[in-house]
Amino acid sequence: DHRPDDAEELDRPVVVAIGLEAQIDADRSHRPAIERDRRRDIAQLLLRQLRQQATPRQVQAFTDAIQRYLTAVEQEAAQRAVGATLDVPTYLQMRRDSSGVYPSLPLTELSQRSPLPSAVRQHPALHRLHAMVSNIIAWGNDLYSLPKELYQSSPSNLVLILCAQQGL
Repeated sequence: DHRPDDAEELDRPVVVAIGLEAQIDADRSHRPAIERDRRRDIAQLLLRQLRQQATPRQVQAFTDAIQRYLTAVEQEAAQRAVGATLDVPTYLQMRRDSSGVYPSLPLTELSQRSPLPSAVRQHPALHRLHAMVSNIIAWGNDLYSLPKELYQSSPSNLVLILCAQQGL
């Protein structure tokens, strides 16, 4: 069974995201390599379909969002590694970017079968709405994961950062 190598078709952020996810999955659950390969193949298929159905601007918006996500995840990992506690504004921005919401937004637009007009896509109200959606998901996750982060003494949680800021 010969499959063409489609890695060169993938944008770098997507390749990195796939590799990062596969590595995390391998480390956490010891999944076999064949399952990681299957995930890679699925991701390649999804990107191929995205390129067939999306406008170049939508593909670019998706890959930009993936890059933003990966940068935030890398910053969060570095912060956790040294046990640093961020100030609230810095944490909030990093958390919005690392929540994974922003990469889904171009896909949501794509599902509507009609690209948003540029004036709508660039409107500050839409950007504020995107930030609010990301906050809701990220903060909900922080509440859900609080017991684990307390157990692991991880400073990367909004509740813990707010407690530290308030001296609690």
